[in-house]
Amino acid sequence: MELPLSVALVVLAGGRGRRLGGVVKPLLRREDGRSLLDHTLERFAPLVDATFVVAPAPLHATLGAATTAKLFADPGEGPAAALVAAARAVEASRLLLVGGDLVDPPVEVARALLACVDAGAAAAVGSHAGMRQSMISVFDRNALLELEAPPRAMHRLLDALNAEVVELSAPIADVDAPEDLARHALTPP
Repeated sequence: MELPLSVALVVLAGGRGRRLGGVVKPLLRREDGRSLLDHTLERFAPLVDATFVVAPAPLHATLGAATTAKLFADPGEGPAAALVAAARAVEASRLLLVGGDLVDPPVEVARALLACVDAGAAAAVGSHAGMRQSMISVFDRNALLELEAPPRAMHRLLDALNAEVVELSAPIADVDAPEDLARHALTPP
């Protein structure tokens, strides 16, 4: 008898926010007063069985989200290493990876990615510029664990898993530069 698939939301919150003066981007506040992290957790809650925030240990106390398990990641290791660490720590069949600096991550895209991974090892979205946006992607946990030497770069990890690409008609907004704060009406915590 085959076990039902389970999905864990893995939010990457380990970036240093250098271009924003060291601001912890997942804690940026939206106009409604909620942090980007809280908004992301709320949006994806109906799709997942568990949620995890991957961040360096010093950030755990500031991230809040009491119902969220927190996984440790070494600063500077990058998102691919954080994802592999999450795969080793969680029990879910599928990992829904979401960047902690996404302004309004699209749930409908996550559903499409999850459907793609039913037939493969990974799926990511294709951006409007023709490149994959790895900060919203889905991975089969076993496929990640079977990689002997996981690549450090996300694009190489997606290549190693022959990731399916779901095309988007519009970009997914994230926060990388000071002008993004004003554009998305975000304020520091």
